Amino acid sequence: MSRPVGAPVAPDADAARVAAIRNSIDLRDKGSLESFGERARREVGASLARLHAEAGGRELGDLSDALRRAGDAVRALDPAMLTPTGMANLFGGRGRRLNWFRAKFDAAARALDGVTAELRDRTHRIEKKGHSLNTLHEQARGFILELDAHLAAGRARGAEALNQAGEKAAEAAECLHSRIGDLEGLRSTAIQQLPLVRMVQNVDAPVSEAVERAVGAIAAWKTDWSERLGMQLDPRLKLRPDEGGLEGAKTRLLEALAATEASLAEARGRRGEAEAEMEQAAKRAKA
Repeated sequence: MSRPVGAPVAPDADAARVAAIRNSIDLRDKGSLESFGERARREVGASLARLHAEAGGRELGDLSDALRRAGDAVRALDPAMLTPTGMANLFGGRGRRLNWFRAKFDAAARALDGVTAELRDRTHRIEKKGHSLNTLHEQARGFILELDAHLAAGRARGAEALNQAGEKAAEAAECLHSRIGDLEGLRSTAIQQLPLVRMVQNVDAPVSEAVERAVGAIAAWKTDWSERLGMQLDPRLKLRPDEGGLEGAKTRLLEALAATEASLAEARGRRGEAEAEMEQAAKRAKA
């Protein structure tokens, strides 16, 4: 179940940590008040940048490119080419045409083996990215928790300053209040980004299964055509392949590849939206 964007992303800050930070705040040091929580701010900002960098990439586009190359290789094999025309049909052209077509199929099958290896390699990278995003997501939660401790400590110390008499105490309270406002803005940006990480992972999660279906369809097509073309038979034996059966198997593969491409196109669109929002969040964190 997904977490609402505004929901807490970490447990309450440790009370001892909050107390230690509160006790370290010197209301007399304006410079330290203006830079209060700077390390926590940098850590959260850097974690957002790492998440954005890891979430990005061309994996889905590269998968689509590989599928298109597979489709092009298959479309180039027209079973109608098996039937010689004109004078070629009078001089044993069918046997020579079959051997020629077998060679074309064999070359295409080898090319598709390379595409299959590429598809599996890229889906493996996507799976690794998902694990990496999990790690970075948890790191970001930890940095936000540290930022929360600073915010709680700053609010407490600011309240103490307001209860003190004098102009300097009031100035210190105002300075700390302003800094806390900046840190709160960063925290808001951070917790808005974390669900986007999950969105990217949810988009990527079904990709491996979809690509594996395409890989299975390629393997089934190769087996079907290999049998129909008699690739394991003695080439001297006469064979008249069923052009209709070859065409039907080809159509089934192209439909499977097109379905996978369509699912990847949809995933790229959803992923692009999440990446764009993450990029904006990373930019806001740097401001």
